[in-house]
Amino acid sequence: MSDKVYKEHCPMELDEVGGHYSRHVMALTKEDLYYKSDIAIQLGARDMLLDLALQDLYVEQDTDDISFDTFKQNWLDQVGERQ
Repeated sequence: MSDKVYKEHCPMELDEVGGHYSRHVMALTKEDLYYKSDIAIQLGARDMLLDLALQDLYVEQDTDDISFDTFKQNWLDQVGERQ
């Protein structure tokens, strides 16, 4: 089992499906975000928005039989399989 938190991604593939790499590089550069802590703040804010959206989906699907954390992990696993 790997200890890595972040999966390796190809920047060109990220751009092909929506400009997800170059758009962020340009924004980080424009806003002078060069330090890991500055970038981590932005990643944390994005994670928070993702959690809020997943909580809404969790409630809508009436998933009383599993915890939110299990629901979230299942969703992340399914998305990861598509990559």
